[in-house]
Amino acid sequence: MTWSYWWPFRETKGSAARLTHVPATQTQPLGLNFDQREPKTERRSTTMDLGAVNLPEYRALDVAEAILQRTGPLNPITLHKMLYFVKSWSLGWNAGPVFRDAMQAWANGPVVPAVYQRHRRQGLVNPGEIEPDPEQIDAKTRQIINNIVDFYRRYTPDQLIALTHHDSPWRNARARDGALPGERSAAIIKRADMREYYRDLANEANSRRMPRMPEFLIAA
Repeated sequence: MTWSYWWPFRETKGSAARLTHVPATQTQPLGLNFDQREPKTERRSTTMDLGAVNLPEYRALDVAEAILQRTGPLNPITLHKMLYFVKSWSLGWNAGPVFRDAMQAWANGPVVPAVYQRHRRQGLVNPGEIEPDPEQIDAKTRQIINNIVDFYRRYTPDQLIALTHHDSPWRNARARDGALPGERSAAIIKRADMREYYRDLANEANSRRMPRMPEFLIAA
């Protein structure tokens, strides 16, 4: 494994970090099923020695609000990539998916259509605009969300796009759909792919290159 996953941009002497890959923008077609749920899949064996933790599965709308409460206003691209990383790392840590909604492999990376429907055509998403009356999220799940969000909030939207474009779960979903680079796709990113890929990352990455795993997961 190379660390290009974590650092998809190069440092140049005397200048700011530059991305090596900036995908083209895309407007996703409407008329999608915004209430689409992801089918459950079987767990896959890995070398990670973590016990399963049965945490609740929320709506993506509620998790999006929890993210916005943590960060304040966000670019929509950043919000959807945060949702992807929350779901992926939580699955990789054997803590469940956090939210039940499926993620689709759009041209600019993973997107939750139900959340997109709430903010489309907005350049900035503010707390309270996705779900004015969100369900209260339990303390353990909120700790997972906060740790992951705090790690990724340093990245720009373009850097977050580059990170997700490196991930095999997003690439596999688009390959199954036959989507070429920049093409529209509503392919579902499989939960099993996210779990396997992020467990491998958790096994290989050092602590500075991944979000901080909550103590209750380490002790599980």
